[in-house]
Amino acid sequence: MSGSMKRNRFIPFRKADLVEMCVKDLRLTEAEVKEFKEFCQILEALFHFEFHTRLEKLKTYYGPFNPDADTRKVYNYSEPEKKNFQKKLVSEMTAVLNAANFEKVTAEDLQQALSDNLYFKNLDNNAGVFYHLIDTAEEEEFKEAVLAYYFLLTAKDPMTKKELDHRIENWLAEKWDCHIDFEIGDAVNKLQRLNLIQQDAEILQSVPLSEAKQQLDTIWDNFFTYNSNK
Repeated sequence: MSGSMKRNRFIPFRKADLVEMCVKDLRLTEAEVKEFKEFCQILEALFHFEFHTRLEKLKTYYGPFNPDADTRKVYNYSEPEKKNFQKKLVSEMTAVLNAANFEKVTAEDLQQALSDNLYFKNLDNNAGVFYHLIDTAEEEEFKEAVLAYYFLLTAKDPMTKKELDHRIENWLAEKWDCHIDFEIGDAVNKLQRLNLIQQDAEILQSVPLSEAKQQLDTIWDNFFTYNSNK
């Protein structure tokens, strides 16, 4: 893969540590701390489920090319089918790499890496790459969402996206000596997708913790809708 994949967008704290960093910021009441931790718990579960689905996609797309497979093949793919799987693999891998806050790579970079086996050579097996990247991407998605929600929740007044970005970056730099380029666009998009924030023109405001937990719980309950009694 051409060039090094720097991670200047990477948030260098564990998920659990980041939650505690927010709690120890002392902007939440005792009751809010309990709700905030519950909010983080279900948010983490949602992202874990979503990224497990992405992992299964990667394994499916890579299956026809996996030299380390210890399972039997039940289908011989044609060359056009293999090319289609490879395109899907490259597309999904690129998305996961970006979610994990690696520097952006092009599809051509990734295609070359897959062809030459360069990207996988230092791992026990190729499938291990997927587990590592999915885990990193899942952590970054969670940390971005938590930071954006926390700073909107605790703000005295609603903020613009730019103001929120500066607030988070300044807090990390001044309090934790951590200088990053926070992915504010991705963070806000995630919160909007989950209906955890409200937007009026350029002004952003979080929904209350109790409402946020209910919203996430509703999403979780509707991942599967097989129960006709719902």
